[in-house]
Amino acid sequence: MLSVGYTRSFTTGRALTDHLYNKITTSLRGDPRVSYDMVEELKEKHAYVSLDYKSELANFKDCRVKPKSFLVGKELEIELTHEFAELGEALFNPHLLHEDSVGLHEDLCRTAFKCDPSIREDLFAHVVLAGATTRLPGLRERLTAELNTTFLNYHNAERLKKRFKLMPSGDERWATWRGGSVVAMQQQFDTICVSKEGMLFL
Repeated sequence: MLSVGYTRSFTTGRALTDHLYNKITTSLRGDPRVSYDMVEELKEKHAYVSLDYKSELANFKDCRVKPKSFLVGKELEIELTHEFAELGEALFNPHLLHEDSVGLHEDLCRTAFKCDPSIREDLFAHVVLAGATTRLPGLRERLTAELNTTFLNYHNAERLKKRFKLMPSGDERWATWRGGSVVAMQQQFDTICVSKEGMLFL
């Protein structure tokens, strides 16, 4: 990791699971039968990213989409509507998780523009998604759309935008570990990595 080109985000997969778990337990008045593992499994199976969250939310509120029942504990069910779409939307609007931070698209832009101008076009042309949460359906399409809009707010963005590219999807779940092992084997590792102390100041 380049020492100047990184940002820290707290909108993680665990944060999404925690958010859904809290909403469910609140709705069920703290029923102790609610299983965190089952809630996490629901997130992994049903969460998605909407291309037009506002319109989709309006459909839920107008009852155009009927709620579905899901098992969240032993002999315990709950009806959910927009919650799975909300999890995906939180990646772009962290305030839904009560986080005071910017979305994934803005984070990516800020990180790239911290780097030397000579490598920015290569960075934009080789965006790699890593981690289990990046496998959410609709994420790649939404991120592409948001980045193409966000880039216009940055210097020289119109020219750079034309080369923006998400790398083909693969096994994103383990990509972070594979990439980290490659970097760790480099001779210059000590000079390009971020120290634990440095992360504390983000």
